[in-house]
Amino acid sequence: MTEMPTGVKVISILYQIGGVIDMLLGTFLTVVGTGLTSLIAGNNALAGLIGAVSGVVFLIGGLFLVGIGVLIFVVGRGLWNARNWARIVVIVLSVVGILMSFANMFTGFIMGIITLAVNGLICWYMTTNKDVKKTFA
Repeated sequence: MTEMPTGVKVISILYQIGGVIDMLLGTFLTVVGTGLTSLIAGNNALAGLIGAVSGVVFLIGGLFLVGIGVLIFVVGRGLWNARNWARIVVIVLSVVGILMSFANMFTGFIMGIITLAVNGLICWYMTTNKDVKKTFA
């Protein structure tokens, strides 16, 4: 195996950090979701229903975010270990990010430009750099 390119190391570390952040946020939302029902619920039946629905939404969203965080972390580890499947996943996620950045331009033009540039650079780097291709061959 050849020496891991610095850019791949940076992308790998960012993915791992992002995965950990997603897992922590998801865990927080899950805890909030379980506590929200009892916090909002009172003597009023409508408040109890709103609390229960909100709690379930937070719980499901939190669990989903934990799952996404685990997947993102695993992809980052796969990049670090020069697994070609991880490179392919990063390329696919970058293409999805590029497509989504166009939609983001309608709601927040600057963030849309930034995400377009970041995802575009990652996609371009992971598909065209000779050292990256050699590492993942």
